[in-house]
Amino acid sequence: MDLDRLWQWDKRKLACRIRQETGNPAADDLRERLAELAGINLKDLLDEMKKTKSVKSKKKVSQSDAAASTTEDYETDKKLKEVLHRSHIFGATQQALDKIDVFDTSKSHGTAVAASRNFKKQFTSLPKSPPRRVLIQLQIERSKPFSLPDQDDNKAATARLERKLAKQRAARKAGVDRSQSGTETGKKASRSGSVVVRTDHSDLLPSKWAGDLFNTMTSVNDNYLGGMIYLSRMADSETKTFQKYVIKDVKEKIEAEKIEAIEENKRLGGVGSAELDLVNGANNAADMGAKLYCATALCNWARNPANANRLATEGAVRAISHLALEPIPRICFFCAGAFRFMSDSLTLASAMIDDGAISVMSDIIKAGTADDSIIGNLTIALVNLTRVNGKEGQVVEAMIHQALMNILASHPDLGSACARGLYNLTCVDTTYPLIEKVIRALIQLSSTSTANVKHICAAAICNLADLKSVRLRLVEEGVISVLGTLSKGSETRTRRVCAVILQNLSASKSCRVEMVSRSSVQAAHSLSSDPDPIILRCIGLTISRLSTEPSNSSRIIHELGIAALCNIAVKYPTVPGISQPVATAFQLLSSNHSVRVSIVQEGSVAAIASLLRFSSDIFTLQHCLLALCNLLSEPDNHLSIVQQGLIITLISLSVHENVTLKDFCALAFLNLSCAEDSRKHAVNAGAVVAIINLAGQKSTVTKARCAAALCNLSALSVGMDRMVSDGVIPALVNLVRAVDLETVRYACAALCRLCSTRENGNLILESGAVPNLVQRAIKGDAITQQFCGAVLSSLSLYESCRVTLCELDMISALKNLSELSDQVTKQRCLVAFANLSCEESIQLKMVDQGVVAIISNLADSYQESNFICCAKALCNLACASEARLRVATEGGMHALMMISMVRSVDQQTKLLCIIALSNLLDGNTIDYMLDEGLVGSVAQISKMPDTRTIHLCGTLLNRLSFYPAARIKMAEKGMVLHALFAMIDAERNDTRIMAARTTSNLILCMQVRKRTIAAGGLRALEAGIVSGDPDASLHCLKALFSAAAETSFLTVIASSSLPMALSEFAAGCTDEKHDLAAKILSLLAWNIESRGYLQTKEFAEVFIALIIKNLLKSSCKWMALTLRYLTLGYKRPKELLDAGIVDALKALFKIAENSSTIYANIVEVIRCISETKGCEVSLATPNTIVMIGKAAEICKEDPKTMYHISVILYSFSSCSNETRMETSSPETERIFVLLNNYKECIELVTASICQYLSDAKTRSIYASKEVASIVIGVISSNPSVDLLSNAISCIFALSKRAVCREFLVEAPLNADMHLLKLSQSEDPKIKANCARTLKNMTSDSTEALEEGAVANLIAMSLEGKEKTVFQEEISVPGCIPPTLKDVTPPECMLDTLTEALWYETKVVIAGGAAGKGPDSPEPPSMSVDGSSQYPSMMEEQDSGESEGKTKMAFAKMQTPQSLRESYLLTDSDFETIREGEDSSVAEVGPDPEVGEEESFDKDEIHHATSRSSNLKENDEDSEDDSRLGSRDDEEDMVPLIIGELKENLNKNKNLKAGNKISKIKKVKSKGGIAPESPTKEAPKVRITKGSQDGMVIGDKAANLGYMHKKT
Repeated sequence: MDLDRLWQWDKRKLACRIRQETGNPAADDLRERLAELAGINLKDLLDEMKKTKSVKSKKKVSQSDAAASTTEDYETDKKLKEVLHRSHIFGATQQALDKIDVFDTSKSHGTAVAASRNFKKQFTSLPKSPPRRVLIQLQIERSKPFSLPDQDDNKAATARLERKLAKQRAARKAGVDRSQSGTETGKKASRSGSVVVRTDHSDLLPSKWAGDLFNTMTSVNDNYLGGMIYLSRMADSETKTFQKYVIKDVKEKIEAEKIEAIEENKRLGGVGSAELDLVNGANNAADMGAKLYCATALCNWARNPANANRLATEGAVRAISHLALEPIPRICFFCAGAFRFMSDSLTLASAMIDDGAISVMSDIIKAGTADDSIIGNLTIALVNLTRVNGKEGQVVEAMIHQALMNILASHPDLGSACARGLYNLTCVDTTYPLIEKVIRALIQLSSTSTANVKHICAAAICNLADLKSVRLRLVEEGVISVLGTLSKGSETRTRRVCAVILQNLSASKSCRVEMVSRSSVQAAHSLSSDPDPIILRCIGLTISRLSTEPSNSSRIIHELGIAALCNIAVKYPTVPGISQPVATAFQLLSSNHSVRVSIVQEGSVAAIASLLRFSSDIFTLQHCLLALCNLLSEPDNHLSIVQQGLIITLISLSVHENVTLKDFCALAFLNLSCAEDSRKHAVNAGAVVAIINLAGQKSTVTKARCAAALCNLSALSVGMDRMVSDGVIPALVNLVRAVDLETVRYACAALCRLCSTRENGNLILESGAVPNLVQRAIKGDAITQQFCGAVLSSLSLYESCRVTLCELDMISALKNLSELSDQVTKQRCLVAFANLSCEESIQLKMVDQGVVAIISNLADSYQESNFICCAKALCNLACASEARLRVATEGGMHALMMISMVRSVDQQTKLLCIIALSNLLDGNTIDYMLDEGLVGSVAQISKMPDTRTIHLCGTLLNRLSFYPAARIKMAEKGMVLHALFAMIDAERNDTRIMAARTTSNLILCMQVRKRTIAAGGLRALEAGIVSGDPDASLHCLKALFSAAAETSFLTVIASSSLPMALSEFAAGCTDEKHDLAAKILSLLAWNIESRGYLQTKEFAEVFIALIIKNLLKSSCKWMALTLRYLTLGYKRPKELLDAGIVDALKALFKIAENSSTIYANIVEVIRCISETKGCEVSLATPNTIVMIGKAAEICKEDPKTMYHISVILYSFSSCSNETRMETSSPETERIFVLLNNYKECIELVTASICQYLSDAKTRSIYASKEVASIVIGVISSNPSVDLLSNAISCIFALSKRAVCREFLVEAPLNADMHLLKLSQSEDPKIKANCARTLKNMTSDSTEALEEGAVANLIAMSLEGKEKTVFQEEISVPGCIPPTLKDVTPPECMLDTLTEALWYETKVVIAGGAAGKGPDSPEPPSMSVDGSSQYPSMMEEQDSGESEGKTKMAFAKMQTPQSLRESYLLTDSDFETIREGEDSSVAEVGPDPEVGEEESFDKDEIHHATSRSSNLKENDEDSEDDSRLGSRDDEEDMVPLIIGELKENLNKNKNLKAGNKISKIKKVKSKGGIAPESPTKEAPKVRITKGSQDGMVIGDKAANLGYMHKKT
């Protein structure tokens, strides 16, 4: 690549760019940089490498030699692939580096050159990042949420260990059972000749054997049960050979025996499994006797402590452990005794622990079959084993604690001993493995109700609590809740131990949070009620230590921790050892600001008060005072503290000689003064005098705190008199003279606050301080000027001081101060100007001295406070009528407009500006103010959200509307009108009313009415109408009526919501407003263009409801007229009916009296509705007939109304039978008579009469001479054909009634003559009508039935319906429709209104004083939390605690004396029993002659033999487990059993057969089979008591040895 030519050798430092996603900072970046520096294109290089590879590949293919073709350039190929696959994707670079690393490794082990192996360490290999899979796994593990260790791991591990140990014990027992079974199998084999078993064991002993240590065997021929004690572990070659062949074939032999026993059982008649177990158990009777003998001997030897070493060294412990597993109660009894005696010796106890005797004893206890003596001895043995020092971990691993707990569960009377055993396990200096099991056992033990056991349990936990490494584990295991159980109702000693436990646990920082989370505070609270001082001190220390963790504070408080401290503090406030930790606890808890309120709520104040009052310990007083200061930093605590009388306590402590206590008292007073509610109590209690006395101290901090406290207390207005009477002002004057500037500032601030009353201001003024303040304000430094200006500004607030201040040339001082650059000082000057301008006697003087210009210049700033002060000052100066024009022209008007529109954003400031402008507005200033743009400014300001500002703007606009020029200005600018109408939506009702009345003024003005309405003034009028103000409503109605009088505005008004508003408004008023609303509605309904907007369902409902509910006599005319206009052309008249128009007509009819106009309107309304199909039924009522009858009577001179009535009657008559029936009455007949006088009504009347007469149901009502006269008159008047036809039909209908036929033919009617004349007519219809009519008239008058009545009756009875009869053909007359257009306008259109303009009366409002002005410059904030300045006592270091130095110093305990004296084995337990009388013989083998109560229980025998019966099932697992043991175990276990089997083989041969037969026969005898005696009696084992010094064991006395017993 020619690097030597292309490389530019510049001295430069290459930047190391490390990107995590590349996997290696040098793999990719270095290659790219090298290529870039060398000027080589990396892409070209890759192409070249590809090309080279391609050429090489072709060459390899072209070669014919196979051997030559096998050579490939793997290195080049590999490099090429690495380059081609190189990428910056995460993981790609790492993969490449991994391949390079593999290559480098292969080269280092291959033929690489020495330089490449880096022998000289000239370069360093770059570190390789982990593979991607590892990184991903790390990320996954780190992303998992934090979790605490599983608390059940130890339990699971313990369970696994127990299962493992149980499996090993089962394996060992199975091995023993297999050995026994193998021995019996070997016996059978010897009988068959396969194996020869020797009975002579003399060669088993050494040749030079001289007896054992106790001289119990003196020759090789002595019968000593095969030397089972000392020779059980020895086996010769013949025994080993025998064992090898016998044990190997155990399974097959046992299975064969089972099959044989089953067959024999079947052959004998089906013996049960229990009997078979008895048979099988009898086979081992001799072995059991030997084992019983062994257990008895070992137990007896263990009684003598001198035998301990020999028993330990020769395997007595292991032998007893094996024997104890036998299911024979007697063997178990002696084994338990042996365990007890062995455990008394340290040597044997250690051997028992090492050999696993604890597991054996645990199995016996778990079995639950042992009697009390066995359990008692085992309990003593277990307790003795716990007393072995250094073996605690080993015995716990052997589950001794579980054995003790099992004993406790089954024998509660042994609880004290079990508790002592567990206690002994805690008497250690350091921890040991599995100690948590002991903790759990103690926790379980704590639930007992025995006081002694509780105390021992508490003592054990106390021992563990002394171990620093175990404390956290104790807390996690739930010891805290156990302490609550132990301390409840316990003795004082137990409660004291519980308190010590809490103290010990709290000494570790790591336990404190966990302790509190596990309710340790509740346990401490339960102990705090004890009067014992030691307990109380421990509890105090515990809570004080727990309080060092800030996170514990909340739970300590809520779990009665404060109550516990209170209990302690109240009982022993004078004992420093108890009061100090309590005070420290209060101080630590109070340092957490989030729980201070809760501390007080829990009642801590009483305890703190008790300590402060009764304790003389400085440490206690300091911490209590500091805690009180911290609690006082929360204002919510002050009331409780004050109620406890601690202010008096603080006052008494303020005279203490200790300087620190005085400082704390000052801090307490300062904190107490920070809350407004507490200041009154402090002042009333006399704290001011104490603070004044403390202010005389030399300490600068104390003085500053006193000044700050007085400053805070001076804010209390109700206590100011008391403070002044206590001499606070002289004290503040003295503090002002102090050197410390902070103290001076607080004192000045206090003076400013004391100026809040006139008397105090006068007192300060009379004290001669003002001249000094003025001089300092002029010549002092900047800070002094600020404070002095603040005091002067405060004094200017009072009227009594203003004149004097002006006489002292305060205005000149203010002019000088106004020239300073300090904005606050300028603000104080404006405040003073505003205050001084409130005096009317000073206003002209200020204007003459040019104060207006100064105020305007000071307003040119960015301080909102300056703006409001300027507005107040100008507002006050504008109150002087003589100076208004000067104030406006000298810059006041300009300043107010600039502040209100541009500079200020404060609503109050804008409000003051509007007030000032309103004060300036009068006849002299109106022209100047209009030229300055007053109207637009007011409109702009009115857009502000402040309701008061909007109201004042509305008032000002109303006042402007008084002037014609102002009205024109308002109408010319749409912005002003929009702003005015926007006030309609204001929150204040008076603002809305003001806007509505202003709008009314504009609408009443002809010059601006059009523009006002076009801009939306109608909405303002509507708001004014419904505003609820009577005057405003009337004003707006007048304005609206004036606009409605012009037809050009009717459509606009009707299209708005005003018609609805007027209807609703009129429903609630009864005066002139009601008449105006009715007139306006009549005008709107009259105009055909505006009427369409009213003809809606909604308006109809509201208007009709108005007529029904609130119809006045004065406006009845306009209401009826409006209703008439409304019905003209109404498209859906049914909506009117639904709205209740019938009731409205009734209301109008009721109040109309004799008004022809109202009746005419009613008739026209009825006609308009009745002409609509479907509406006649609703109107066709007798009431309607009455109304139109009355109208016909009143309006008989009005042809139009009479015509409407005739149309109505025709509509009713032509509608249906129902309408005809409802409207048929004498009143209708009278109406017809009246209508007959009008020619235009004749056709409708004749048609209506014809309709009524054609109906048989209504014919009788109209069958009268008057109706006949009307009809004859029509005939005589030469009518038209249609009219004549209807008249003849009427005569025809009348002729159907006999009564009518008489007067029809009589004079003057002579109807027959008219009909005869008309019968000659050429019209066929006329002829036909005349013919049928004459026919009826000439019919018999005696007929009572009309024509067709019979036919109808028959049709109804047969067919269920009336027979359709011939309907009379009536000619329909033509009706003239009502006029919709060109309706006569209402008369009210010509009404004129009187002057209706209204204007707000001008009220001059002063801006008022600006107050004291800005507060005095705040001094640096003073800390009120003393927890940071005064830390608590030093926390004791955990490192100072040493393991093993227990505070209670408990030692290991023995078993209780009563238990040690119980269950002792005496010599009588080892006495010899004669054959057939010893109970142990009965246990070895049952005797038929012995009673049933002396033999073994069947269940016990079955339990003892069940292991043999289940051997085959568990054989596989047992062999697997036995392989885990060593060869030594096999040689130890099996020879013992085999040796006994060899020795007793011949003895047991006849015994087994005889017992088996006797048992079977005995069982059969119970079932009905006669028993048989055995052929040969089985030999029995005999144990005799020797001399007092030992035991004699054997068959012959000459061969007996002696075991010396030492007492």
